[in-house]
Amino acid sequence: MRLNKGLIVACLMFGLPAASFAAKFNQDDLFKAVPSQSKTVTPSPAATSNAAGAFVNTVSSIKDADKKAKARKFLPIANAKIAEEPNNAQYYLARAQIYRDLEDYQLALKDVNRSLELKPSNQIAYEFRAAIYGQLLDWSSSLRDINKAIEIGPQKADLFQSRATNLLFMERFQEALAAIDRSIAMDSNIASSYAIRGSARFHLHNYKGAQEDLLRAESMEPGNAIAARLRSLLQAAKRN
Repeated sequence: MRLNKGLIVACLMFGLPAASFAAKFNQDDLFKAVPSQSKTVTPSPAATSNAAGAFVNTVSSIKDADKKAKARKFLPIANAKIAEEPNNAQYYLARAQIYRDLEDYQLALKDVNRSLELKPSNQIAYEFRAAIYGQLLDWSSSLRDINKAIEIGPQKADLFQSRATNLLFMERFQEALAAIDRSIAMDSNIASSYAIRGSARFHLHNYKGAQEDLLRAESMEPGNAIAARLRSLLQAAKRN
């Protein structure tokens, strides 16, 4: 018996790891970075880069409950910044995040594509675009971007976890297992990695290994809904 693919999607919905967009600036920093409209400002390249970084990280720090309201607030600021610096890749990436939070995925893709045109080696931009494709259930495009992010480096456990998740949704279970094994070898303290490996092992008919992984995920993160749900499906499969 296989897990229902739609249920896998519901249980393991793809998302860009929060660590990739760690918040370093608060909301006040965003407005400090906005040039005054009453006078002409010619910042140095370093100051421009720092301001762009502040904006990206401020947008990234928006909490889920406030996302849409704050995204609407930040959108005109992002538009103004892009008008001032139309070749700044970071501002397009920031606006892509805003559009993502507004659930306008096509505009988000358009902006992240522009960001990558301006800065083709930006690993985080590929991770972010992969996450958007994942939300659109376009697993092959998401996998392509995750593979590119891994190629650019640095290689990180969460990237291999994302690769495994995409491969799982594409029903390429042996490859998914190899990817999640690599992720766990790099960082063995992520509970969701064991839930993903448990699902891959289940599909490869390694029910004992799947059970061990799902129990480990639950022990590492009590109340882990993904692991609990998958384990209940495993138990049902054993009865059939």
